[in-house]
Amino acid sequence: MHDIFLRAHVVVTDRSKEPPAKYPYLAEKQVGKHATATILDAQPAKTSDFNGIVLTLKLRSKKYSYPLSFANRPDIKAICAQLKSTESDDWIGKQISFTTEKENRRNRGATTVSVFRPGRRKGAHHSEDPKWPEHALVFDTETRITADQSLTFGVYRRCELMGDRYSVKEEGIFYADDLPAKERRVLESYVQTEDPDETSFPPQYPLYSRYQFMHKVFWPAIKRDGALICGLNLPFDLARLALDWDRGEHNEWSLTMSQFSDGTENKRRPRILIQPIDSKKAFIRLARPWTPKEWKNGGKAHFLDLRTLAWALFNQSFSLKRLCEELKTEHQKKKDHEPTGKVTLNEIEYARQDGRCTVDALNRLKQEFDEHPISLKPHNPYSPASVAKSYLEAMKIVRPGEKFKIYPKELGIAMQSYYGGRSETRIT
Repeated sequence: MHDIFLRAHVVVTDRSKEPPAKYPYLAEKQVGKHATATILDAQPAKTSDFNGIVLTLKLRSKKYSYPLSFANRPDIKAICAQLKSTESDDWIGKQISFTTEKENRRNRGATTVSVFRPGRRKGAHHSEDPKWPEHALVFDTETRITADQSLTFGVYRRCELMGDRYSVKEEGIFYADDLPAKERRVLESYVQTEDPDETSFPPQYPLYSRYQFMHKVFWPAIKRDGALICGLNLPFDLARLALDWDRGEHNEWSLTMSQFSDGTENKRRPRILIQPIDSKKAFIRLARPWTPKEWKNGGKAHFLDLRTLAWALFNQSFSLKRLCEELKTEHQKKKDHEPTGKVTLNEIEYARQDGRCTVDALNRLKQEFDEHPISLKPHNPYSPASVAKSYLEAMKIVRPGEKFKIYPKELGIAMQSYYGGRSETRIT
């Protein structure tokens, strides 16, 4: 998490100019000399005396409000630079540290806020991206059984790398924006009566519409956390989340993931580009965001299709059922299930079990992949040849194309024989 260091020179604040708030305003009494709070919400507020954002904070298990005025432009600019985002939605869940200093006591009505922006230490360098990202978002979708296979609902699990395996930190369900009310009530009843696998107090089992899931889970996972987006047969599941599609510049699928209420594309959310190769693999990437500096890793998201990774490691094509059997995972896929294309208790339980199996498969494949002493990252191998090629690099074996000077004519002759040249002779 990022820290925002706000220095508030507070003696007495003119509370009459502050907008109404749900919780008491944070004051010197709560902050003392130094305190760190978590941002729970950031809502715009406008009155005759105030125009800005009211932050909802959690400090020592209690909730407070904090007014951030647009008139204080240096602070707004500094906060955006610190969080690398101009969108207050991206601040949610991040920590903010307050200190108080008393100014001239004759100026009792003044409150000034400045954001501390530490410079980079000398000799400091950007660290290389880790082999396995710290966070992972594993999700799976269920669809109608009609030809369009449109989304009905899906399950997701937010995971965090703990030691050598991903542990589930949050489990939730999302549903199609246009899901009929009758089926939506089935989901609402389910999350109210069932407990998630990851227990917390008080119990939380999020249920989001597709729009809410994208807004609160999917995009923050990529933009803020740099999470590994993971699934089995991932292109299919990503396409279920898409609102529209088009052909990309290189004839790939270009999926529109966000739209405004009038149906026009929200271009602040980049498209997802998918170039299918065959049934086992596809190139998946995030289109360049409008403001890459606001995105972790400059918007270079990592997508991991477990089917592709399993193919690269074992030279076999797997379904989720066969993969879990092969890896001997703790959870196994349910047998004898015939999809109905409806939202029922049986379908929800089936989807949740798929979610458990997918996380198990991710951890077992991670364990298998980490046995290879190579620098290849898990989202990069597309075939067993990718793994073999990485071994050659680890052994520092120079490629023939770099070691020898071969002219194009000679390469052409060699390629002709490679592509199946044939010689015949008659034996008498």
